Amino acid sequence: KAAPCDIYTAINKLSPTKNVLFLLSGTYLLDQRIYLGSYKKGTKDTPYIIESLDPNDKAQLVNNADIIELIKLYQTEYIQFRNLVVRGSAGFGIRLRESSHITIEGCDVYNNQKTGISLYGASNNIIMDNVTYSNKDKALGNADGIQIEINYQIPSQNNQIIHNTVYDNSDDGIDTIAGVNTTIQYNISYANLGEEGENGGKGNGIGIKACGAHAKGSIVDHNIAFDNGGNGMECYANDGSDVVFTYNTSYHNGRNDPNDPDHGYGFGLEETSQATLHHNISSNNKLVQTTFGHQENNSWAIKAEVPFISTDINSKDFLKPTVGSGFEDMGAYVNIGEME
Repeated sequence: KAAPCDIYTAINKLSPTKNVLFLLSGTYLLDQRIYLGSYKKGTKDTPYIIESLDPNDKAQLVNNADIIELIKLYQTEYIQFRNLVVRGSAGFGIRLRESSHITIEGCDVYNNQKTGISLYGASNNIIMDNVTYSNKDKALGNADGIQIEINYQIPSQNNQIIHNTVYDNSDDGIDTIAGVNTTIQYNISYANLGEEGENGGKGNGIGIKACGAHAKGSIVDHNIAFDNGGNGMECYANDGSDVVFTYNTSYHNGRNDPNDPDHGYGFGLEETSQATLHHNISSNNKLVQTTFGHQENNSWAIKAEVPFISTDINSKDFLKPTVGSGFEDMGAYVNIGEME
C-alpha cells in the first residue's frame, strides 16, 4: 500500500517466490488487456494466483477502451483467477488459448460483447463456481456464457465446467461443441435467449450444448436447464455414442419461437443418436421428449407430469420432485452417495 503500482506491473512481478497477487476492492479501468503468455507460467506446486483480497467485495476489471479480450491466457499454464468481476469487454471476457491447468473460479463475467469465458485449443482446465451472464454480441447471435471454441489444429480436451450459473446470454448458456472428454456438472443454465428471445437474442438459446462435429466424450451430470429459448440440453451433429446425460433436470425450455420445430425439447437428440441418458427429468418443455438414444429410468418413461416442490428459483427446493411422486431418484437433486 505504501508504494502502489498499476495492475500490469503487479502481474509482471509474479514469480515462484511471490506467486499470489491480491487486488484491493474497487474498479480497475483497463486500457489494455491483461495478458499472460508463455513467459509467465506457474507450476503445479506453485501456481500464479490473481484474486480479490476481499471475496465479498470483488475487484472489478472493466474495459476502458476497445479491448477484444479483457483477460487473455496464451500458451501458459498453472494460472488461477479467483473472485473477480470481469465486464464490459468489446469481445471476450476471459479467453484461454492453447493454455492448460488454468482455474477460473468464483468470477462474475458479464456484459461482454462476445462469450464470457471461452476456451480455444485449451486443455485440462477448470471453470468453476462462476456466474456469467448478459454477454451479447452486436448481432445478438453468437455470445455464450461459457464456450469451447472450434480449433481445427488443437482440440480442447479434459476440461471441467463445474457449478457455474449462466443466464441471459444471446446464444447458449454452455456450449461445448468442440470439447473432447468434457465434464459438465452441477451447473444451472437458464433464460439464454435464442431466436426471437424477449431481449432480442438470435442465437440457438440452448441451455447446455454437449455435442458437435468436433466434440466427443462429454459427461453431462447433475445440471439444471430451464426457461431457455431453445432446447434445455442437446446432442446434435455427431452420433453421441460416447456422450452420457445423467441426473439432469430440464424444465420449461423452447418457449421463444412457436414456429421452430427442432428447438423445444428437454433433451434434443438426433434421430440416430447413440447417446446414453439415464435418471434425467424432462418436464413442461415445448416439445414432448423423444426416445432416441439409449435411455433408461428417465422421467418421460412414466406417463405422468413431474410434480415439483417448487418452481421458484429462489427456493431451496427449486425443481426438486415431491416426496412419494416416483421421480425422487431422477434429476439434479439425487445424491449418488445416499443412493449407494
